[in-house]
Amino acid sequence: MVVKTGTSDYELLEMIGDRDDPFSEEAFGEFHRRHKDFVFGSCYNFFKNRPPDQAKVQASDLSQDTFFKVLKKSKGFKREIGISADKIVVHVRSWLYKIIQNSFYDQYVKQPKRRIKIVSLDKNQRSKAEEKLFDDSSESNELSASKLELYRTIQKAFSEIRVSEKQKDILKVYLQSGVFDERGNWNLPETRMIELVERHGIGRNAIIQNKNRLIKKIQLQLTNL
Repeated sequence: MVVKTGTSDYELLEMIGDRDDPFSEEAFGEFHRRHKDFVFGSCYNFFKNRPPDQAKVQASDLSQDTFFKVLKKSKGFKREIGISADKIVVHVRSWLYKIIQNSFYDQYVKQPKRRIKIVSLDKNQRSKAEEKLFDDSSESNELSASKLELYRTIQKAFSEIRVSEKQKDILKVYLQSGVFDERGNWNLPETRMIELVERHGIGRNAIIQNKNRLIKKIQLQLTNL
């Protein structure tokens, strides 16, 4: 089915849920265009009592998580039969709002109550990580000064730093797949970022903030060595 202006939200969700549909990606783009303002506004309401900058970042994270879940849940979406186009929109947005509510609860209500298990990287894990740091066959053997400094910082602090399971996993993925852009920012390929978002139930910005906090923690640890 070709995506048209008059394609209903029901039809878009059906196309999104069918990964073999050649127009699935286009359907998701149209669905996102139609509902992104509603989703962001609904997400923002959960954070409106927080500082504006923080509220916008967290609302943006929650919005992204919502649309990731649309991709996963669209196949199981249940239509209502014989309703008007306007009521289809109301039905779909009620479904979206439930996703937002559940995501907010999982990320900002339930998660902080979980007991965080603190672990230390054992010698074998640390050796594998260090080997990965300097086994960079896809690039020149000559690392940039900023990259080499960061890698040495991480390597030196591995023996002392204590991190949560989530932080350890985030750092491991950055070590395995992270690349540096022209400005020296340490970024992940899209597929690995989505993998972390789905595994830990947090947004992209939260992943990046965890990585940045962990680097600062490592750097602080070095000042105390």
